[in-house]
Amino acid sequence: YDQMESLRASLAVIGETRETPELESWSRTILIRPEGGRGGEVYLADDQNYILKRFSITPQQFEMVGVYGASNAGSTFDRTARRTYTSQRFFAMLRGLPAETRDRIIETEKLTEWESSTTRVGISDPEDGTVQVLVEQIVGGQVTIVPLSISEETLREIDVALGEAVPEVETP
Repeated sequence: YDQMESLRASLAVIGETRETPELESWSRTILIRPEGGRGGEVYLADDQNYILKRFSITPQQFEMVGVYGASNAGSTFDRTARRTYTSQRFFAMLRGLPAETRDRIIETEKLTEWESSTTRVGISDPEDGTVQVLVEQIVGGQVTIVPLSISEETLREIDVALGEAVPEVETP
């Protein structure tokens, strides 16, 4: 509760959390860290992850909130994801993959729908030959996490497409 009260006070300083009836059930705050000079996002949610209010936040405001580098230890996404990507970066990478590789990650029919509702994508560390891709979406005003299981081989292809690994070269 102390952390939530501190966060409420910090957000009030930047002028986004005036007491209104719509915020009476506010119990969770989801902060999307600003990246690459772009602003971040703040979602004020209730216990069922229903979004009560959403607003943008600058890197300077994010630092004012006093949570830079912090994560929500109670969130499945933040406990599991070891790497996090914006939806734009992840889905642009997916569109550049060969169809057979992309289909091992997400069904083609869902690609456009998920791209528009996804806020961020996380990738877990490999465990027993599989990796979890966590797709955080806002659907019907609620934050949901959709876990997708992929092989370590598919993860390697993702890493190459994201520029985080070099392609393996077969030697004769």
